[in-house]
Amino acid sequence: MKKCAVFSPELDRVIRLMEGFQHPWFIAGGWALDLACGRQTRAHDDVDLCLFRENNASLLRFFEDWEKAVAVPGEGRLVCCRSERDVEPPRHELHFCKEGQALEFLLIDREGDEVLFRRDPSIRMPLGRLARKDPLGRPYVSPAWQLLFKAKIPVPRTKRISLRTSRF
Repeated sequence: MKKCAVFSPELDRVIRLMEGFQHPWFIAGGWALDLACGRQTRAHDDVDLCLFRENNASLLRFFEDWEKAVAVPGEGRLVCCRSERDVEPPRHELHFCKEGQALEFLLIDREGDEVLFRRDPSIRMPLGRLARKDPLGRPYVSPAWQLLFKAKIPVPRTKRISLRTSRF
């Protein structure tokens, strides 16, 4: 089945802002699910982006003239982000702001050719299954990865499915 392209001024704005960034990045959150569906399913307040943690320093340099903050896990607050040391684990969420524009980046950890689920690093996905592109070539995370973050109820280890073998 051929997927349709999702058109959005907000997605276009983010694509323009990321032009020239030399490392992989992906649209995440609700927009990732909409891109996978080929249609916008609801209104979105923002566009979440993710990238690999090892590219964090490059991201900070790329947006050097933006205000930057990092979320403190479990505290519900943001603190100033001056360097990549301010985003060491367990910190993983960056907020950038400039002239009324805002971006949110979520950092993904990986080992070799696998990405690690932040809440339980024993849950992994092959790197090749993480990234998708829509008909316009916009990168986004797979629905399986995105929906994993939406799941908040712990599942006993014996009942878990493998992201390695599941088809989404």
